[in-house]
Amino acid sequence: MPDARGSAAVEFAMLGLPFFAILGVVFQAGLHILTQQSLDDAVDRAARTLFTGEFQTGADGTPAADRMRSQMCRSLWFVGCSDLKLDVTSSATFASATQAQPYDDKAKNWNTAFGKTFTCPTGDAVVSITAAVPAPSTSRSSCRRAKRCRAAGSS
Repeated sequence: MPDARGSAAVEFAMLGLPFFAILGVVFQAGLHILTQQSLDDAVDRAARTLFTGEFQTGADGTPAADRMRSQMCRSLWFVGCSDLKLDVTSSATFASATQAQPYDDKAKNWNTAFGKTFTCPTGDAVVSITAAVPAPSTSRSSCRRAKRCRAAGSS
């Protein structure tokens, strides 16, 4: 009978690396899903305060975009508040509503026009709230690929 000492170590070496790689992929996917869900929740909460008028009545002299960002950051996980880019636009009809896209496909980075618009809505306006953050695995200074840039919107 051949000597089988060390066969468990060899089997573990063969199966361990793929197992831990799959485990890492599952963890990363879970982190992306959790970040996306927290961003969606933050946008929903912000939209609710805008639509009910609570946001407008709570004005305290700080810029509206900063107040909205700080309100959203209360329920945002795994992402720094400074990384949150936010656009709020208001229009009279759905057909005239426009949104800036957070990611520029040509430059492979953030769209420079995104995150600079905040228009407080009137009572009968069509409001579009778009928020974007870099995905947790990317660098905090840029969003390098479209698949890694998560955006949520509510209108």
